[in-house]
Amino acid sequence: MLRDGIFLGDKVKWLVLKNECLQTSIDVGVINYIYEAHSSEWEKIFVLEGKVEAIKTLYERYAPDEYNARILVPVDGELVEVESAKGFDKEFKDMESSAYIVTLNEYVIRPAKKEDVTFR
Repeated sequence: MLRDGIFLGDKVKWLVLKNECLQTSIDVGVINYIYEAHSSEWEKIFVLEGKVEAIKTLYERYAPDEYNARILVPVDGELVEVESAKGFDKEFKDMESSAYIVTLNEYVIRPAKKEDVTFR
């Protein structure tokens, strides 16, 4: 049976980058890697495989940037534990879903090979 999304206990294999710029409105803890599905720089990408131990949805409220009102920046947020990540989450307390924070156990990570990165 096919399921959309990821669920607790699922085994996943993702292409990821080292986290260098994730900015959130609240403390989400240490984020070592972020999911990647667009970069053409395969040399910077890693393959992360593991078992999903926990999933949290990050909800954030946005407001215009004080220096450029055309840019929205996160100003408030909340993490909510969930059992699955399917995308297109509904609003929560007038905040939008902006990310999933997924904890893996039994994981391995290795540099990607050129043939691993199929979305180039």
